[in-house]
Amino acid sequence: MLTVRRRHLFSPSALGIVVVILIGDAAWVTPGQWGRDIWLLLLTAGSGLILLIGPTRMATTFAFGTVYALTLFAYAAWLGDLWQIPLH
Repeated sequence: MLTVRRRHLFSPSALGIVVVILIGDAAWVTPGQWGRDIWLLLLTAGSGLILLIGPTRMATTFAFGTVYALTLFAYAAWLGDLWQIPLH
């Protein structure tokens, strides 16, 4: 691990990935390689964050998320899109 003044700059594994990508064309990095079940991780982390911070301090976040979701679905309904589009 490369550090300067006890601050982490670059890990050897990340350096190895960058070198392999730059040297050859047989390697690539894609977020799809971790699967499509990241929603479970985000749900768990978000629930833990709500418990740590407290629901009263998260009211603005909940309000934004609700209004955004409602606007997204209203826009899809107005355009006549399938429901799979805003759910995606």
